[in-house]
Amino acid sequence: MQTLSYILFVALVILQFADIYTTYRAISSGKAYEANPIMNMAFNIFGFVPAMLLKLVIVTGVGIIWMQHSLIGLVMLIALVAFYIWVVYNNSRSI
Repeated sequence: MQTLSYILFVALVILQFADIYTTYRAISSGKAYEANPIMNMAFNIFGFVPAMLLKLVIVTGVGIIWMQHSLIGLVMLIALVAFYIWVVYNNSRSI
């Protein structure tokens, strides 16, 4: 189970970078907007790159914490990875 947690964590980190890239491309193309009101507010306050890097740190930190908790953490990592697969897919459709 620990190996699966590490694989999911690596996938989560890769998906975070894919989210940053696809979000930037989608928004800068003018075909999309940030639908998450919290991230939209963070973009307005901090700018795109600092807000996305902050999200990267937070989500990665949550992933590290969940890796430490056997079954519940594994289920949460699976859910988070699945969610970010959907986010990246959705962003890619807008590019």
